[in-house]
Amino acid sequence: MFGYRELSMKYRFVIVPVLAAASLMTLQSYLRFAFTGTLTVDQVFPDAVQSTVLFVLFMSALILAGLGWYNGTARADECGLSRGEVTRLALAAAAIGALSLPYLSNDIFIYLACGDLARKGFNPYTDWHMLAATALDGHLSPIWRDQPFCKYGPLSTAVFHFSALAAPGGVVAMLFLYKAVLFAAVAGFIHVARRFSETIEKQEGIDPFPFIALSPLLWLQGMGQGHNDLFAALPLLLGALLLRSDRPVAASALFAAAAAVKAYAAVAFLLVLVYLYRKGKNALFSVASTALRALFVVLAVTVVLYFPYWNGLATVTVPYGALAAEMPLNNTVFLAGFLYAKIFPSSSLPIGEVFALMRSAALPFIFLLVLYQLRAMFLHGERMIFLFGRLLIVLFCFFVARFHPWYLLVAIPFIAERLDRRWLVWSVAVMTAANLLDIHNFMSRDAIALSVALPAAVVFVNIMFFSRFRDRYLTA
Repeated sequence: MFGYRELSMKYRFVIVPVLAAASLMTLQSYLRFAFTGTLTVDQVFPDAVQSTVLFVLFMSALILAGLGWYNGTARADECGLSRGEVTRLALAAAAIGALSLPYLSNDIFIYLACGDLARKGFNPYTDWHMLAATALDGHLSPIWRDQPFCKYGPLSTAVFHFSALAAPGGVVAMLFLYKAVLFAAVAGFIHVARRFSETIEKQEGIDPFPFIALSPLLWLQGMGQGHNDLFAALPLLLGALLLRSDRPVAASALFAAAAAVKAYAAVAFLLVLVYLYRKGKNALFSVASTALRALFVVLAVTVVLYFPYWNGLATVTVPYGALAAEMPLNNTVFLAGFLYAKIFPSSSLPIGEVFALMRSAALPFIFLLVLYQLRAMFLHGERMIFLFGRLLIVLFCFFVARFHPWYLLVAIPFIAERLDRRWLVWSVAVMTAANLLDIHNFMSRDAIALSVALPAAVVFVNIMFFSRFRDRYLTA
C-alpha cells in the first residue's frame, strides 16, 4: 500500500501541509455556519463544545500552514520545489480559500455594505447612517448604525460597489462576486511576486518567492476572509518592481492607487523620494522634472478615484476621523492598558483614557524608531526596498491603533528582499500565530480554550515584536 512517507519531500513537507491547512480552514468556516445557522459573524457564536471543536481544527490548520510555509521557503532546493510548482500551489491554496465563508472577521460584510450604499445612490462615506437600507444590515451589529463604517479608500469602494451589483442574487452572490475579483488580484500578486523575486539575490540559500506566495496571510486572511489589503499589496509590489526598473512616474501612479485602498500605503511614496534623492546627486534638473511629473500623476490618479464618491471634505474627514478615534487592540499599548486595568481595578480612569495615556507615553519611542528607519532608507538607498518593508513592520507593530495580522501581508514582499533565517523564523512565528487573535469571532465566551489561547496569543505576539530588537530594527 502506498504510504505518506513514500511521497517525495516536496509533497510531505510543503504541498500536502499547505493544501491540508487551506482545506481545514475552509471546512471550519462551513462547520461554523452549520453550528450557528447563519453567515453573520458579529456576536453569533457556537456553544462551548462546538467552539472547542473549531479551535482544535483551527490550531491544526495553523500548525500545518506554518510548517508548509517554512519548509517551502527554507528547504525549497532540498525538497526540489520549483517556482512553477510554488505558483500552482499558491493558486490552489487561494482557490480553496476563495470557497471559505466569513468566520474570522465581519469586515467583508462591512465592505459589501459600503458597496451596497453606493449601488443604492447613497454616499458610502457620508451617508453611513443609511446602513439599514442595505442588504447587509442583518449581517452587522447594530453598533454600525451609529458610526461611520466605510473607512476605506475610493479604489476599495469601487471594488465593493462592483461586488454589490450582485445584490439581486442575495448576500452570498455579492460575497462570491467579491471573492472572484479578489482571486484575480491574488493571481496578479503571485505573478508579480514571482517576477519580483527573480530580481532578488538569495540570502543564506533561502528562496524569497515561496516566502511571499505561500504565506497563510495570503490564502487565509486575504483570499479566505476577503481583507481588502490585497488590493493595496498588488500595486505596492508592482510599483516597487517598476521603480527598480527606473520608472518612478509609473511607480508613483501605482502607489497612489494603493493609498486609495488603505491610507498606510501612502508611506510608499518614501521609496520614490529615496530614489529621486539618489538620482538627484548627479542629475538635478532631470530629477526635478521627474518629481513634477510624478506629483501630477499622483494627483490625477487620486482625483479620478475619488471623483465618483466625492461629497466635500467630509469624504475624507469622516472615514479617517473614525480611524483616528479607534481604540487600541492587540498591540503593546492595548496590552499595557489592559494590565493596568487588571492591576488597578479601582482606578477612576476610564479604559479609554488609560489607553490614551499609554499611547502618549509610547509616542516618543515610536517616533525615534520610525525616524531611524527613515534615516536608514536615505543613507542606504541600495537597500531601500528591504528597509521600507522593515518600516512597514514598525508601523504595524508599534504605531497603528489596532494591530491585525492581515496588515502584515503588504510587508512580506519587501522583507523578502533581504530575507535571512532571522527574518524567516520571526515572520513564520508572528504571522502564523497572529491569526489566533481572531478566534474570538468564532468561539463562545464560555469556551475555556478562548480564555487561554487568546491572551496567550496577544502576549506572545507582543513579546515577538521586541525579540532581538536591536538586531532586527536598528541595523542598516
